[in-house]
Amino acid sequence: MSQTTVNVTTAQITRLYDQPTLIMPAPGAGLAYIVHQVAFVYYVGTNQPLAPPSGSMLVLQFDSTLYGKGYQVTTTNTIPFINQSMNCFTANVGSGNIYTSSGGANKGLYLSNTIGNIGASGSNSTLSLTLWYDIIGVV
Repeated sequence: MSQTTVNVTTAQITRLYDQPTLIMPAPGAGLAYIVHQVAFVYYVGTNQPLAPPSGSMLVLQFDSTLYGKGYQVTTTNTIPFINQSMNCFTANVGSGNIYTSSGGANKGLYLSNTIGNIGASGSNSTLSLTLWYDIIGVV
């Protein structure tokens, strides 16, 4: 099993709805990721991002489909997580799924949001994702 940590900036967090952020590039032709676990760690800066739209979810997904509508690896509720006044942590177990639809191999992992962009006002908060995963060959 491999592990990697990726930091997402405030500028990226605020645009996740219509500009999903690349977390891990496509693994290569004939290969796919299996994500075993994801840890989300939110570091509050001097001025945290404003509350996300009601009902929104952070989505780790295969491919860069807009609005969190990609094939989901895992989700976490955005509102209690991002709308914090102190550093916080949550861990999610991945679905164990691989992207199996037509052309599913060689898809990158992206972070998206399901309902609207998250506003920020001079924030320098960051979101750190640590992923535990394997890469497998697919037909």
